[in-house]
Amino acid sequence: MDFSRDYYKILGIPESATKEEIKKAFRKLAKKYHPDVNPGNEEAEKKFKEINEAHDVLSDESKRAQYDAVKRGAFSSGGFEGFSGFDYPGGRGMSFDLGDIFGDIFGRSGQYERAPARGRDLVIRVELSFLEAAKGTEREISYRRLVECADCGGVGIQAAARSACPTCGGSGRMKRGGGILSVAQACESCRGAGVTGSACGSCGGAGTKDVPERIKVKIPPGASRGTKVRVAGKGEMGRAGGGGSGDLYLEVEVGAHRFFKREGFDIIMEVPLNYSEAVLGATVEVPTIDGAVKVKIPPGTESGKKIRLKGKGVYKSGGGRGDQYVVVRVVLPREQDDEYRKLVKEMAKWEDNDIRARFVK
Repeated sequence: MDFSRDYYKILGIPESATKEEIKKAFRKLAKKYHPDVNPGNEEAEKKFKEINEAHDVLSDESKRAQYDAVKRGAFSSGGFEGFSGFDYPGGRGMSFDLGDIFGDIFGRSGQYERAPARGRDLVIRVELSFLEAAKGTEREISYRRLVECADCGGVGIQAAARSACPTCGGSGRMKRGGGILSVAQACESCRGAGVTGSACGSCGGAGTKDVPERIKVKIPPGASRGTKVRVAGKGEMGRAGGGGSGDLYLEVEVGAHRFFKREGFDIIMEVPLNYSEAVLGATVEVPTIDGAVKVKIPPGTESGKKIRLKGKGVYKSGGGRGDQYVVVRVVLPREQDDEYRKLVKEMAKWEDNDIRARFVK
């Protein structure tokens, strides 16, 4: 609990806000600043932690009462001397023991401790073919990330040559300020490790190593341009111990196909027909992402007609598939000699000579 922060302002609510109003404000902001929505955005991650902290305090009646009491000056700057407990005015009759409050706010030692920091997320772009994106695939990904040095356990000091830091006495923390609101910070001499000695020869004292990683990742079917596939815990390691590693995100790019086009989970493709096939009808072989299928073209099919192939579209990660639509394009003969033109003139007597009648006013 940090009294320097205005939790009500962070959530954008008045001090009289009800539990339901607190919950509603938290959900709205958490959705906006969640790390999964803002991968690699450190500002959004910081804001998300502030929102979580504010919600954690204000949604708990006991913590909220303690926070309000301190913010409104219920505690004097002189400390807690002479008090064993108090009734918070307006606190719905709740009574608090100052020892418990002191422990809740500052921890066992009465000092503010920094929370462990989560590791950084990593984003890698991966290009898939049209078919890989439509049907799903598995890719082996090679990249580099920071991990804890195995030789020194992340401390940065050789294990065989460690001694307790004389500045902080081995605690890794130094108290700054005075009174009950003193702040514990990482010791400057040992950088919070609590020990001193020769730097680890493996990591050069950094406590981390930049190492190559190679993992296999399943790309779910139906991925499209901009799709992000999350691999939990495969980002960079956390800081301050216990913060957890970040995540790895694969951002998908999809290559173009020679004749398939995609609309959502449906596939669109054009199929050329000879004039005779369009007039008389035919059975033609049409490619799909699963292989060729035979499609019956009814007699008198016009150019532009769509024929639906149910369930032949893109696979969906939750099950099911889209459709494939075959768009017919009637193609005239490239070579048109006198004999052909004579035949066309003969066929003209069966044509509708009033097809443009609707254009005449």
